[in-house]
Amino acid sequence: MPTMKDIAKEAEVSLGTVSNVLNEKGNVSLKKIRKVQDAIQKLGYQKNAQAGFLKKGNTNKIAVILPNIRSIKYQSLYEELEYVFYQEGYQLNLYLTCGIPEKEKELINLISSENYFSLIVVSCLDDGKYYETVFKDNVDKIIFVYNKLKNVKYFFDLNYVEIGKKLAEDLIDKNIRKVGVFELLSKVEKQSIYHFITGYLKKNKPEADIKLIKYDLNDYGLMFDFVEFVRHNRLDSVIVDDFESAEKLRNAFYFSNYPEPIIYTLYNNSYINDYRFIKYHINYELISDNIFSLIVGRKRNIKVKDKGILFSSDSDLSYVHKYHKSLNILTIDSPSIQALKKIIPHFHKVSGIKVNIEIVSFNEISLILNDINKAEQYDIIRIDMESFPWFAKSNFTPFNFITKKQLEKNYSQDIIKRFCLLGEDVYAVPFDPSIQILFYRKDFFENQTIRRLYFEQNKKDLSIPKNFEEFNSIVQFFSENKNSLSPTSYGTALVLGDEEVLATEFFIRYYALSASLFELNSLKLDVIKSIDVLINLKTLFLSAKLLEDKWWSNAVNMLENKTIPMLIIYMNHFFHLSHAELSPSLGFAPVPGDMPLFGGGSLVISKHTVHKQECIQFLSWFMQDEIHDQYVMLGGNSARKNILSNQEIIKTMPWLPLAYEKEFNGIRENINPLGFSVNLRKIEFFIGKMVKKYLFSHLSEEQVIGEINRYLSENEAELMQSIS
Repeated sequence: MPTMKDIAKEAEVSLGTVSNVLNEKGNVSLKKIRKVQDAIQKLGYQKNAQAGFLKKGNTNKIAVILPNIRSIKYQSLYEELEYVFYQEGYQLNLYLTCGIPEKEKELINLISSENYFSLIVVSCLDDGKYYETVFKDNVDKIIFVYNKLKNVKYFFDLNYVEIGKKLAEDLIDKNIRKVGVFELLSKVEKQSIYHFITGYLKKNKPEADIKLIKYDLNDYGLMFDFVEFVRHNRLDSVIVDDFESAEKLRNAFYFSNYPEPIIYTLYNNSYINDYRFIKYHINYELISDNIFSLIVGRKRNIKVKDKGILFSSDSDLSYVHKYHKSLNILTIDSPSIQALKKIIPHFHKVSGIKVNIEIVSFNEISLILNDINKAEQYDIIRIDMESFPWFAKSNFTPFNFITKKQLEKNYSQDIIKRFCLLGEDVYAVPFDPSIQILFYRKDFFENQTIRRLYFEQNKKDLSIPKNFEEFNSIVQFFSENKNSLSPTSYGTALVLGDEEVLATEFFIRYYALSASLFELNSLKLDVIKSIDVLINLKTLFLSAKLLEDKWWSNAVNMLENKTIPMLIIYMNHFFHLSHAELSPSLGFAPVPGDMPLFGGGSLVISKHTVHKQECIQFLSWFMQDEIHDQYVMLGGNSARKNILSNQEIIKTMPWLPLAYEKEFNGIRENINPLGFSVNLRKIEFFIGKMVKKYLFSHLSEEQVIGEINRYLSENEAELMQSIS
């Protein structure tokens, strides 16, 4: 097997140069990097992945001992540990005990002879002394989960305080008087659901009768004995903290001659509503995050919490209006609408109300709203946020079933202001709010050869652009017409087929320099800053891939296919790239200038509808947490704060935490400083038209900005209207 010395000899460089290239350190010239890389390829050298850890006296390996991987809670724990530690360069090795103490002791001795950084274990022993005997001074590296042993230092379990409280509240709400709590034999009472449910019920429902039932996970026959226990004690409900055991218990009732009680159980899949049980959704991932924080020494920037009992509000929607059983929704097409269409049958099931969705073009929405005969055909409209305040007073009805304060629990102030409010009145709920994000290919930006080439050409490091001058510099570097050594044909793509889409390129650069398009409450672009924006856009125009499209789909595909290394895009247009194959290569960052534009729209109730109650039912259904989770997992876009607590969604769309870290704050001035609604569509269309004219002609920047400001001044009365 070739060594680093062999590489140095073949490449005719020093051993230090080889080390710097392998570790991507030091000031190595592009010529030497390529010589080392050629030697590596020729000799078939493979770097020792553990070398960096071993030098520090550590290893990147973590041992995980579990009883089995059949149980959902063990599966979930291991999958999440694998997910969070893989991103940090750690390797997990799994060992299974099958719940046999002697086998666990054999594995402990085996692991102690290997080089591991840490050990995570769900033990079937009673005491941690055996671990102390084997690992001696390294017991601080051992983390115990679920089963609390004596004499252990680090232990993590579910949040039974909160689980017990929520379950007890539901028992009280359902007026359940007799309940049994099934728990494993190994459970310590003070760390159990039973302990906390009992405490809560004693205070709030002292007449409740609660029984503790201890069982052995592996003894299926016991479940049939418990059927008789439940029948004899006339239990209305049972709570089983292990999903597989809950299924076994229900199966025992199925084969008996007795009706089964209400069965509660813990589960972590929020996308399956299993009507056999009342499921309390928990995030087993919370334990993994705590372990990660302990081992790595820092917290992950993700909020995790349990969701509690899901689909409990279906019954609130389960009445059918006796006069009307249908709603018509008017909308443009989008991934969010396609996601909604997939789950709408659930609304029909729980409410009896059929929902018809009519998809029209973006321009047709305005034409329909301006024609009362056509507008009367629709009950709910998905309206783009840029047009929402312009049409709200004359076309939509204010909400009396949801308040601004209620919206604040789920959305940022900026989202509520731009997507929901007209003055202080709520007129809409957010449907698919979006902000722009800079997506980039990490396999380009982190490539050692590319980084060195950029440094040699620009005398500075290749890094994610913080402003649009840096953005253009990187675009030019990656464009063949500016750099013959570029690894790609273009540095980014510019969509020119739609004036309003092109206007977004102007405005994102404008807002990076200027706080507003209003001057003393009048519509007016800052001339000096606008000239800088146009010059910047012309530079981009001469280097980017020009697309005569009306949307960003092809541009996103180019990023996926490595035709371009970066793209500024509304995040909702990126859902179809949320797959595991691309994820390791995909990076995301705030847009240059850190002033992203808002996109997306809201759901409003038409002023002309005669089915207002059904509209309220539909919007109330859509606003449920569990419905929203389904909607987002299917490709819908959401700005709800609690989306971050769903780890499955974050794994699918890892850029979401960035948007929430910024509190989904963006800019798109659909209301002026005095509270007048702005016809932003007309403004953006005209500015986009003038920008396109500028890019394809010899008009000066002064001429273009002068023409735009004349238009804004002469038409200001038509472009703004009072909302009072």
